Amino acid sequence: MTDYLDEEQQIMKEQDQAAPSFSFETFYETISKMKLAKVVTVKENETIKSIVNTLVTRNIGSIIVVHDDNTVAGILTERDVMLKLALNNDLADHPVSEIMTEEPLCLHKEDEIAYILNNMHVGGYRHIPIVDDNNHPISVVSIRCVMDYIIDHFPQNVLNMVGEPFRGTQQRDGA
Repeated sequence: MTDYLDEEQQIMKEQDQAAPSFSFETFYETISKMKLAKVVTVKENETIKSIVNTLVTRNIGSIIVVHDDNTVAGILTERDVMLKLALNNDLADHPVSEIMTEEPLCLHKEDEIAYILNNMHVGGYRHIPIVDDNNHPISVVSIRCVMDYIIDHFPQNVLNMVGEPFRGTQQRDGA
């Protein structure tokens, strides 16, 4: 029994030493340090119906709309679909350019993570395209990516919580 306890204590000590530190300086790291979502792009003339189908089948929250030269033209998010398409179902066969958010704020992977937080908070964005120097999309940062990044810095504290302050039925919001 003593060997088992000694082994467990050693494992806990190693985990404590391996835990990354987290401070405000962490947000001055570059976006490239984050686990970024793969970018999914479509052309401006794609139908809204086909893009919504892509969002659903790939289980993603946003899709980047590009011009013919593959530069960012806009972004279509699940929120755009909910707020714009739900009110006018006749748009389903129209091009995505009619309901996308045009010329969205974009960042580079060399930018600091603090810019993501600032832009999401100030602008109310949930998805920010990451582009190269030619404005070609290379990734998307979502609020989920930000949460994963923060939790990666506190894995023991967040993921190993004992107890649950849960006060309702267990249903997942949205899709």
